[in-house]
Amino acid sequence: MRTIDIRGITNMELVRGGTSEWYWATDYVHGDLYEAEELFRQKNSMQSNRLYLIHYPDGMVYEPVLPVGDLDALYQEIIQSISPILALLSEKRASAIRQYLKYRLHYLKAAMG
Repeated sequence: MRTIDIRGITNMELVRGGTSEWYWATDYVHGDLYEAEELFRQKNSMQSNRLYLIHYPDGMVYEPVLPVGDLDALYQEIIQSISPILALLSEKRASAIRQYLKYRLHYLKAAMG
């Protein structure tokens, strides 16, 4: 068994609409990604710090990184790196993930001043 580091998050869920090879985990404590999408669309805030996408069985962990420059370029880089995952999902689910990432990057921009 391989140990993966997702910083103490103990709940991983299967990415619905894809294959049984992809899981997601987040420290968002008020629901799931779909509820987070609803909050985002309603312009409400969400309290979350991390989002992980985990590939099974190899245990590869994908996590957006802290921006060091242009956030639009970072967003494009993240989307490009997870495009194999997004291709497995329905457009609705993939769109929710893209919107969530945009939200998080805007949050980081505001937090970083």
